[in-house]
Amino acid sequence: MSSTAPVLEIVEFTTSEGVGAPDLRQALGLLEADLRAAGGFLAQTLYASADRPSGWIIGYHWATLEDARQSMRRVADTDSFAALMKLVDDPGAIRMSYGVPAGDA
Repeated sequence: MSSTAPVLEIVEFTTSEGVGAPDLRQALGLLEADLRAAGGFLAQTLYASADRPSGWIIGYHWATLEDARQSMRRVADTDSFAALMKLVDDPGAIRMSYGVPAGDA
């Protein structure tokens, strides 16, 4: 039987010095409209890392694994994505992983 639970995308990164949760929430709020337009986006939650100073984790929920994997490509040219990337210390060090409902694995 197939699960209807969403696919989980975990994005881990660090921010530049002086960037805090209000800055990230504002940038993510702007990005959310572009993610919704890209298709398959359901929700996002911002977490402060318990292990790394200036470390952050975003949990995204997507309708499908393909939506999750294509999301960055679909929004990469938007102003909202560029604004978020300006807050990230090293965009090349961003880590992403995906989880599918256990019944679908």
